[in-house]
Amino acid sequence: MDEENDGLLRSLRGLCIGMYNKKACGALTGGACALSLHLEGASLVETCRDLAEWFEQRFGGIDCKDLIGAASAPAMVCVDIVRETCEKCLEMLMEKDCL
Repeated sequence: MDEENDGLLRSLRGLCIGMYNKKACGALTGGACALSLHLEGASLVETCRDLAEWFEQRFGGIDCKDLIGAASAPAMVCVDIVRETCEKCLEMLMEKDCL
């Protein structure tokens, strides 16, 4: 969006490692937040559902405990998941002519 918002970025840190309790992956919830910046109403609901479905199929779950398991360095697993989820969100937004 060609904007800087340090407060927004700081607020999203709470999503890391499934809100620090290995629950819903922050890449997925962060993706939903990103979609919310551009979509609303039924389009947002549909796109978030599609994202969650894609995410679960692609990575085999939505909770960090299932995605990173007992990884001693979860960040190594997370980098690829975050990257792919960002790419998917951008693809979805481009399909809706939001970018």
